[in-house]
Amino acid sequence: MSFRQEIRTLLKIVPLLVAVSCSGAHPKTTAPAVDEALRGGIEPESAEVQAEQPLPSLEELQQLAATDPEQALIQMDRRLAATPEDGPLLVLFGNTTLALFQRKQDAGQLGPGLAADLLADAKEAFSLAQKRDTEKAQAEAGFVRCQLLAGEVDAAWQTALQLFATITPALEQGEEVDSSLLLSVGKAGLAAASQAKQAQQPEPASIHLATTSLETAWQQGEFSAALPLADLWSWLGQQERAAKTLVRALQLQPNNLQLYQRLQNIGPSVRNLQVDLLTELCQQHPGQAMPLWYLGEALYLQGRAARDAADTLKALACWDLAEDTFQQAMALEPAYANTCEEWLFYVRTQRGWTLRDEGRIDDAAATFVSVLESAPERLEPNPDAQSLHLGIDAITADYYRQGNLKEARQFLRKVCAIYDGNSDWTNNLGFFCRDLGTEALAAGNEELAQQLFQESWDAYSRSVELAPDDARIVNDRALIAVYYLEEHLDLAEQELHRAIELGEQSLSQMGPDVPQSEHEYYDMAVGDAWENLAYLYLNRYQEIGDAETYIQNSLKHFPFNQRGGIPPLRKKLEELRKRNP
Repeated sequence: MSFRQEIRTLLKIVPLLVAVSCSGAHPKTTAPAVDEALRGGIEPESAEVQAEQPLPSLEELQQLAATDPEQALIQMDRRLAATPEDGPLLVLFGNTTLALFQRKQDAGQLGPGLAADLLADAKEAFSLAQKRDTEKAQAEAGFVRCQLLAGEVDAAWQTALQLFATITPALEQGEEVDSSLLLSVGKAGLAAASQAKQAQQPEPASIHLATTSLETAWQQGEFSAALPLADLWSWLGQQERAAKTLVRALQLQPNNLQLYQRLQNIGPSVRNLQVDLLTELCQQHPGQAMPLWYLGEALYLQGRAARDAADTLKALACWDLAEDTFQQAMALEPAYANTCEEWLFYVRTQRGWTLRDEGRIDDAAATFVSVLESAPERLEPNPDAQSLHLGIDAITADYYRQGNLKEARQFLRKVCAIYDGNSDWTNNLGFFCRDLGTEALAAGNEELAQQLFQESWDAYSRSVELAPDDARIVNDRALIAVYYLEEHLDLAEQELHRAIELGEQSLSQMGPDVPQSEHEYYDMAVGDAWENLAYLYLNRYQEIGDAETYIQNSLKHFPFNQRGGIPPLRKKLEELRKRNP
């Protein structure tokens, strides 16, 4: 049953459905609404009444098809019944049927049966129209659309080649050809090229005719030809031509989001050209924020590519230009503020990494601190590659490897003053302060040493707040009091016992697949806590207590007999035994 027959059948049965719904022994409910589109927005009329109505003109049918394709098809049926060989009307019928197909498909209302009926009706109309020379080209274009909608890509391309042959005489004479015909050839070629590329097959024969058709449509002023032309060039591996086509279109519509998105996809293979084209676009459209935004993104990606190629000078230039570009875009369009600020965070972070690549550790450190200060809320929760988080970790490690504890301390003091919610950073700050304190103590500067030890205690205390169940951090905070301060000894003793409990609990919960390094981390923490308890009693309390047991327990943990602090503790234990026999 064709679609036209289906509509007529519905028109006949609607009165019967209404009559049945008003009778019968059942509770009265609201009747299902009849689709106004299927009814054409009017009550069904008898054949006699329809016959008395004047036939609509072709122009009237064209206008109706644009707003109500289903009603238009009903009216076209009436006109075709009177003039079955009307070529323009047959083409209009076919195109209107395909428009209805697309509308139903977009609305999710296109079942397999209806789809087949619609395509069959359209093909029938185009077949009849094709017999008339004046409508041959339009009919062939209609066939191309039918075949593409049916997924018959190869057949569509063959039909498109026939269509191109039909319009060739006009093209050769320099006449303007209907852009819809040129678009049909181009879109069929695009589908054929993408299918061949995905199947890793050679490009279709005569595919240049598709690019010629789209270029011709574009030259005739058909803006919609730009996107399929760029896509076709891209599928054919002509990325530079694709990018230039898109930017030519953007020169006409500098705020066309779809064109920018296509340019983004093409970008990686022609990044430098993309930057050059967008720079030219911004110059041609001063005061437009969207071109600037996309130029900033392209500059960022260009900078990343330069960094990967170890071209740090070019990368740094990209970061400077990108930052300036995003600032301009944000000033022109306040609605862009959030995304521009996010991009600026990434750009500035990359600047810090690039400075580190050059070995300029102090400059990289200052940059990372500046980035963190400008947007602490954007700090990543995990130290992922290229992140600010990892950059701060990297600078900390660089200073430590250089033995530059003063710079490491100053760097982390600035970082933690801005953001003190990372236990690793506060822990490392405590560690650097402790080691600098021991250096000051060895140099005889006791006042400075005590300041540094107090700072170390404060930093470790914050670490314990952030990670209260980490045995290593709990032990390290207690160590500061045990060895270097004149206070907190009672708390330190309690915390050392707690560190032992936490460490043993962590060790007991580890499975066989846990890395050896992680096992050693907690095992050493437990051993250190036992050793620190022995030191507390022997050196700070000057008591033997359970010191010998503490020493023996310490040696049961990594690095076992290689613990350098044990011999002095044994010596101290013997002294106290002799002093108090």
